[in-house]
Amino acid sequence: MAWNIDAISTWDPAQIGEVVTSEIYSNTCDTLVDFDPGDEKKVVPSLASSWDVSPDRRQITFHLRDNLTFADGTPATAGDLAWSLQRVVKLGYGNAATITDYGFNK
Repeated sequence: MAWNIDAISTWDPAQIGEVVTSEIYSNTCDTLVDFDPGDEKKVVPSLASSWDVSPDRRQITFHLRDNLTFADGTPATAGDLAWSLQRVVKLGYGNAATITDYGFNK
């Protein structure tokens, strides 16, 4: 990939707000779920193999794929993923709106 990176102010995923950085991360990092390229109205598994939505629609339980690892081979856990999401909300930068819009808060 070749990009003009003049507009990038940080490589910290919890702090990014620029379109360019978001695009780079969406092309290089895995997500819990993704959109189906054939039908962008559908959400499909990625790091999560499946998920359950509570009857009151206020809780989502993600079931992670087995044997998840970071790029260096270190095992990745549900706690690691939760920490990343919590950090985004706690820092409160532009990216946090994506999560806080759904009712998550510090």
